[in-house]
Amino acid sequence: MIGQIQTFEDMDSSKGNAKSILHTVKGILDSVHSFYPCFSGGKGLDFAQKSWVFESFDRFRGIVWRKHFSALKREDLCSVSVPSCWKESSNTKELAVWEKELEAAWSNMLHRFPTFVIYFCEGGYFSADSLKAFSSALRKMQDLEWEKGCAAQVSLFLSGMKIDDQGIQAISKDFNAFKSVVHLDLKDNDMTDVALFELIEVLRTNTTLLTLDLYGSIFSEEAVLALIDVLESNHSLKSLTLSTDCVSLKAAKAFENLRKKNPHIENLDIWR
Repeated sequence: MIGQIQTFEDMDSSKGNAKSILHTVKGILDSVHSFYPCFSGGKGLDFAQKSWVFESFDRFRGIVWRKHFSALKREDLCSVSVPSCWKESSNTKELAVWEKELEAAWSNMLHRFPTFVIYFCEGGYFSADSLKAFSSALRKMQDLEWEKGCAAQVSLFLSGMKIDDQGIQAISKDFNAFKSVVHLDLKDNDMTDVALFELIEVLRTNTTLLTLDLYGSIFSEEAVLALIDVLESNHSLKSLTLSTDCVSLKAAKAFENLRKKNPHIENLDIWR
């Protein structure tokens, strides 16, 4: 902790400065009230007055979000999203602090999972913002495990989490850097062609993923044919699951040809 814990009234500053700082602090507390009620009202103001906000304002912001995120259960952490008021503003500094603390919360949470399986109960909601932080934390954790020589193969179960196209875009940015994820379960989510094309780009260069489950999402014939095309040269994927509804007659014939061109794919489950 930097400096001595003190109230604003004890600081060597004018009353005007102290009031201005308190007013700004109150604004921050109000912005997190909907996420973390215990920082509202008198408790929040008391925390601010008895902290070292004046000396290290950014650290105060971080402490507020850190306390909030660390108090959340896993399912609640999944649903966290960037405050809507920030999306329309240019408050990038505040957003950077928020994203840093959310990623740190996921890093702490990931250490509670078994090293070989990461499972989320179906029926929840994984926001794109939280999924981005989760993905980044997972990548860094895997990098560290590889450096230590203790990395294990990871199965990632994200089925039924209402993950949309933005969520897939968020996770795909880190996916090729994942050194250990071998199973990705994305069934029963809210994905469209946008998400599938993101995954196609991942499969174009990824060499670690063995199984991919996309059951429950409906894709166009064009997107499915693009997937088949990239799988012709992907020799690491062993199993793919798709919904019957997105496999046209043309796509079905293309899948039959894929079996001949790429014998590495052992299981093409597209009929259930």
